[in-house]
Amino acid sequence: MDMKQFEVLARYNIWATQKLTEALLNVSESDFSRPCGLFFNSICGTLNHILVGEHYLWYSRFARLPIPDDLKLNSIIETDKKEILNLLNQKSHNWVGFLAHFQDKRFPK
Repeated sequence: MDMKQFEVLARYNIWATQKLTEALLNVSESDFSRPCGLFFNSICGTLNHILVGEHYLWYSRFARLPIPDDLKLNSIIETDKKEILNLLNQKSHNWVGFLAHFQDKRFPK
C-alpha cells in the first residue's frame, strides 16, 4: 500500500463515523445502554470499544503517545451518547492529520 491508499481509508473512516452517528442519533437513551447480546454488551459498550481500540490504543501507538496502563478493550470512557459520538467524530480526523505529516520510507508518498 502507498500513502494515498492510507489517506483514502482515513477519509472513509471519517465518512463511516459520520454515517454511524446519523444512524445512532435516533436510538433512545435506554436502547443505547441496554444489554442486547453484543460482544461488548450494548451499543454504548461497542462504541467505547471502538474509541479505546482505534483512538486510545492504535492511534496512540502510531503517534507515539502515552497509553494508560489500565486501559482495556472493554473500558468505558464515556456513557453519554452525544458525547461519545462527538469524540469518535473528532478523533476520526486525527488519522488524516497524522498521515499528512507521516514520514516513513516503508510508505512512499
